[in-house]
Amino acid sequence: MAPDPGLDAAYATGRGYRGTGVRFSDCEYGWNAAHEDLNAIDLHLEPGQTIDPGVFAYGWDEHGTAAAGVSNGTDNGYGITGFAGGATVWTYPEWTVEEGFRRVTCIAHAIADSAAGDVVLLEMQDVGAGGGYGPAELDPSVFAVVKAGTDAGVVVVAAAGNGDQDLDSAAYAAYRALGDSGAILIGAGSATTSHDKLSFSTYGSRVNVQAWGESVFTLGYGYYAAYGGDKNQRYTASFNGTSSASSLAGPAAAVLQEAAAATLGAPLAPLALRGLLIDTGIPQGAGGHIGPCIDLRAAIERIDVMASATVRNGTGTNPAFYSSTSLPVLATTWTAEVDGSGHPGAGATAIVGYSAPLAPTPSAFGEILVDVAAPFLFASWAPSGGGIASHANLVPGDPAFVAFRAYTQAVVFGAAPELGNAIDLRLGY
Repeated sequence: MAPDPGLDAAYATGRGYRGTGVRFSDCEYGWNAAHEDLNAIDLHLEPGQTIDPGVFAYGWDEHGTAAAGVSNGTDNGYGITGFAGGATVWTYPEWTVEEGFRRVTCIAHAIADSAAGDVVLLEMQDVGAGGGYGPAELDPSVFAVVKAGTDAGVVVVAAAGNGDQDLDSAAYAAYRALGDSGAILIGAGSATTSHDKLSFSTYGSRVNVQAWGESVFTLGYGYYAAYGGDKNQRYTASFNGTSSASSLAGPAAAVLQEAAAATLGAPLAPLALRGLLIDTGIPQGAGGHIGPCIDLRAAIERIDVMASATVRNGTGTNPAFYSSTSLPVLATTWTAEVDGSGHPGAGATAIVGYSAPLAPTPSAFGEILVDVAAPFLFASWAPSGGGIASHANLVPGDPAFVAFRAYTQAVVFGAAPELGNAIDLRLGY
């Protein structure tokens, strides 16, 4: 997709970001894995589950097919190319032969099978206290599993629902009392530069960002074309609702997680990713609050200048007693702690920084994780007294230091020195 009013997925693709290294799981009723633009990839249907025949009888598989096309449609010269085609896609059905209707279970399994930084998409909605459709997490059971997932570092992207519900109204007081699940809720916006709320989109301060809720070209349905009457050659130019919006937002999250891992050394935490989408989005136009429209170029360019502190610990032999308590932001003080409580006779602690990392190299004091033959950058000393030692170091303010990297490792001195884990610093904003 092009820049505004689009998400500028073309920029992400041009930078080489297509969700590679990210597990992308879609939870909904079903998919047509035989579609000509999906049959060359593995949709990895949840093991032990068979989509209920009723899904196909009612045509509900068209919905999942459309969503899968947006994210993972095959780059084969025709049809649609999904813009997160580098991600590994997994599918978790909420109606199966084996277990019947299983919404909470399918979400729980998708989250449990994911690692921190992976993305789970909830292409579903629920009827709320106001009488219309809102997000699936209106169900406290869904909310609970989503919250557990985001607490564990799994990114959950969810449709806000198509019921034009005001989540800030009195009717939804009980929902708001549950707190923040950590999910990224997606509203349906216009496919124009005004980015107005579409009439049906649920809204409110809990809805974070928007994407197109209309006019999305993808697989399935056959409203645009149905070649030879073949279900496997159906295409639509009118996938819509918070369904189409979240089908765009899910792969956008996967793409940004690849960018973060490549640039910062690790994917973003769920709340950090949500904040990034909000902060870099294109402002909303008219209507109740659904948030800014996702702008992938702006988000990636923000990642390019972000500060980070990534823990590294070789084979895990060294004790993990070193933590960063702030980020190395330019013109600020970077702080860290070294915990000497587990080291007999701990007196002094040190953090040393060099310009290159080192593959785990055994020594008499533990694994060396920084290359001491590389240029030396700094050393920080602080007393322990058998407890936590606090370190503080000024970060240069010169913009020329954006993306500068320092590879650091901590040591505790007592009866004998003991090496701890490493933290790789990237200076930025």
